Amino acid sequence: MVSEFLTLLVELAESIEVPAESVLPVVLDDPDDDPIVACAVPGKAHYLVTYDVHFESLKGEHSGIKIVKALPFLWALRGGRPPDP
Repeated sequence: MVSEFLTLLVELAESIEVPAESVLPVVLDDPDDDPIVACAVPGKAHYLVTYDVHFESLKGEHSGIKIVKALPFLWALRGGRPPDP
């Protein structure tokens, strides 16, 4: 099952090349995270899923990209609701 998931992920993945000058200072607490944002914007990402606390300074959004942790992302996939009890 894991290999099937990884195969599908590779098939759906899109490579994004971002010139170094396009990597702007966005995540002020950790500039090493700026390339992640620099790829998400031209890649037209809807979500950036992370537990990295440095992204919290962006207050859950950047350039229309929602920045969330894994469970809220999964809930969004389910239509914005947590799983039934």
